[in-house]
Amino acid sequence: MKRRFFAALLCLCLLAATLPTATLAADPHDHTDWTELTTANIAEHASLTEGNYYLGEDINGDFTVDGTVTLCLNGHTLTGTGNGPVITVNSGTFTLTDCSEGETGTVTGGNAKRGVYGGGVNVTGEGATFTLEGGNITGNNGGSCGGGVGMEKNNHFIMTGGSITNNSSEAGCGVMLGFYTTFTMSGGTIADNISSRVIYGGGVYVENTATFTMTGGAITGNQSRTEGGGVYAYGNFIMSGGTISGNTAGTRGGGIMSYGTVTMTGGSITGNTATNGGGILGGTIDISGTPVIKDNTLKDGTVCNLSSRTNSDLYVTITGPLNTGACIGITANQNTAFTSGYNAQNVSDPSKYFFSDDPSLGVRLNLDGEAELVPGTYTIRYVQQDETKEIDYTLGQDITLEQPDGDGDMGWTLNNGGLTADYAGGATIPGGLGKTPGETITLYAIS
Repeated sequence: MKRRFFAALLCLCLLAATLPTATLAADPHDHTDWTELTTANIAEHASLTEGNYYLGEDINGDFTVDGTVTLCLNGHTLTGTGNGPVITVNSGTFTLTDCSEGETGTVTGGNAKRGVYGGGVNVTGEGATFTLEGGNITGNNGGSCGGGVGMEKNNHFIMTGGSITNNSSEAGCGVMLGFYTTFTMSGGTIADNISSRVIYGGGVYVENTATFTMTGGAITGNQSRTEGGGVYAYGNFIMSGGTISGNTAGTRGGGIMSYGTVTMTGGSITGNTATNGGGILGGTIDISGTPVIKDNTLKDGTVCNLSSRTNSDLYVTITGPLNTGACIGITANQNTAFTSGYNAQNVSDPSKYFFSDDPSLGVRLNLDGEAELVPGTYTIRYVQQDETKEIDYTLGQDITLEQPDGDGDMGWTLNNGGLTADYAGGATIPGGLGKTPGETITLYAIS
């Protein structure tokens, strides 16, 4: 009996080993016990209540959600009627996903009336939660607020995948966060939300009392006619991962325009552009960890990464140690501290983490233990027959060259990277010779 049992078990194991991997793995297209939505039954299911649903074909129509509901786009297109949001979440927990290869499913054609948040998905019920796992919310009009997704009040948006693209509205082309709402983004993309009508927030608008937490994903290629190409934040913006890049604002805050609090411990803000404040233009900024804010510019090409939205001095509160890899460009007044709490949290020279957007300035630790921008220095190395000496000079200032000490030496010659010039000993050089902080220039004595 035992021999027969083990022989049968061995046969089953061998059979399992020969089956294709796809046979053993869960089929992502398996919608057993799910409700199929088609053109034929759309009227019956216009109100989605408790349960799981999937699109069996491309369909036209608007839906409401009440309860715990999951909708799989299944590679198809859900096109709204144009008389309001495509999907309105009145209550409960709604999850939008797409099991198709390449996630080709879309929600499009929504057209919210003025005062209604969200042309694609409108979350109106207090306490309701919307989770975007897959699919593309694209080509929707939010009227006044939230072209793609609109969170009205005291509700929650979680984005782990999918995309929100090419939507339009006057505020928050991609996503609008109303009062007391929260948005956590760990994946997916908010991209190319562009409208000549949008005033604030090409990618995301964060209302006062709302909180946007970004741990991953990308906000890229969005445009605002005025402020906040990537993110416009009256509330709280917290970033520990992900990227905000390639966004544009017509006036202020290419990456982020903040009137609230920005807390950054990681992630990158790069390649954004505005007339004023290419990267982050803000007031209260808390930084620690490994944030990267670089390669942002003004529309005239001037480098501008992190700057103050007021005419007062920029203050960056250092809330914890800065780590290797942190790289933050600063536009601020000279000889005035731009940090608070630096020395209490860090022992390294601040120039390890911060750099001046103005190449003629350097970063140093002042007597109070805070970082400040100061005119940068460079070094001239004077080489003669019997001695070599080095003298530091301030960038941009007129300098007087040393007199050669050697017999018969009359002046100096410069040969630096193909640049050659001769100077008389004691000559005055308007603006000096240095171009970048820390540069060393070598002059050789000539007879």
